[in-house]
Amino acid sequence: KTLSSKFCLTKNMLYYTSNLKIEAKELLKKLHFLHLGVVMKRFTISIFFISFFFFACSESNSSSANESEKENSAPQESVLETFTDERDGQEYKYIKIGNQTWMAENLNYEAEDSYCYDDASANCEKYGRLYAWELALEVCPDYWHLPSKMEFELLMKNVGGEGIAGQMLKSKADWYTIRGNGTDDFKFSAFPAGMRNSDGSFEDISRNASFWTETESEEDEYMAYYLVLDYSVESAYLRYHYKGNARSVRCVKDT
Repeated sequence: KTLSSKFCLTKNMLYYTSNLKIEAKELLKKLHFLHLGVVMKRFTISIFFISFFFFACSESNSSSANESEKENSAPQESVLETFTDERDGQEYKYIKIGNQTWMAENLNYEAEDSYCYDDASANCEKYGRLYAWELALEVCPDYWHLPSKMEFELLMKNVGGEGIAGQMLKSKADWYTIRGNGTDDFKFSAFPAGMRNSDGSFEDISRNASFWTETESEEDEYMAYYLVLDYSVESAYLRYHYKGNARSVRCVKDT
């Protein structure tokens, strides 16, 4: 009996001891995972704050860059002035943009082989006359000239770049849609005068403004460059086409 009791006692002790070890192992595992969870939680929080910090810095830098771009393209205080064309007594507005001085309205000098859109004099009064390229080279008043491709490129740069130049230079009204109107921030006031094709047909009034440059195409002697502003886009761009078509003229002052 005594031996049996001792054996049972010993067996029970081993059982309890074994269970205790198992429970201890389980407890250690739980403590390990709890510690790991705390570490991961701290790590996640750290990553969050680091990401937030860099995101905030990035947003700040991006905002600063945007503000800087706006400041660079923001117009200086522009004052419209006027001069009189001594050939016919017409008065024209002009404006300084950067270091260039531009007419702030289309030329309306009545030279032979110049045109009013749809042959209507009211369109000449509003939009100026349309000239084929050869004539456009000669019609600017004294001390003014037909701009080169480079001079138009500088104009676009001075108003914020090609991507927004159309919006900046277009008039505030008279374009095909309200959204097609410009902001006219620099008082250049480009109106959508359209054009006359060499076959005598007219097109694109209210939709498009195009201004001849003095620069001929390098690829085709029958073509020359012109600046395009369109109701459907905020950009402005230069392209070349047949010299016999008649377009608007904006003169720039001699330097």
